[in-house]
Amino acid sequence: MKQILLIIFIAFNLQYAIAAVKPISSPVDVNQPADVFGEPNFKMNYYPNPVAKNINIEINFDKLGTSQVEIHFRNLIGKEMINAFITETNNISPKFEIDLSDLPSGIYLMEIVTFNNGNASKITKRITKI
Repeated sequence: MKQILLIIFIAFNLQYAIAAVKPISSPVDVNQPADVFGEPNFKMNYYPNPVAKNINIEINFDKLGTSQVEIHFRNLIGKEMINAFITETNNISPKFEIDLSDLPSGIYLMEIVTFNNGNASKITKRITKI
């Protein structure tokens, strides 16, 4: 008898719980990625990859203006291996040469950030033959 009363009690309360749920007025499509920053305002080119000692990085901005550039090298667990390279540039296509000879051989993520845009690429540091 207690089980029957419990089932009736749950069914009665469930009816009111379902009536209290309101549908979403404007559903969000969860399959579409959120566009937080928009399209990057630059393109980059880097060489050589794999790198033995120095890596050359060329950045091409969409328009001329002062831009702050940060370059980070992180290992695959996110630890920053080389301190951030931060500079301001007025050039529409600045070029950088960064010495990676102190890094042990392995795979790293090179992250380039300008204001609210960023781009990350995988680079490989190889062993140099003596």
